[in-house]
Amino acid sequence: MPKLNELFFEKDEAYMYVSDIAAANDLDDYICGFHRISISIEDETLDGQKVLKVCFGDLIDPEKLKSALDDYFE
Repeated sequence: MPKLNELFFEKDEAYMYVSDIAAANDLDDYICGFHRISISIEDETLDGQKVLKVCFGDLIDPEKLKSALDDYFE
């Protein structure tokens, strides 16, 4: 089961759960601004908690995305 702020894949698309819209917007600004990766966001429930599910899509290089996220969360 994926955890908050952990990259995971479903049907060849990359996803991550984040805690709230502020976290999603910060991530969107960073990923779009520095790495030219666009995201989409939808409401989800994770372990009974309301979260946002961020979709990075399927047309990205997984290693590039992982590196960008590692830099973001440092």
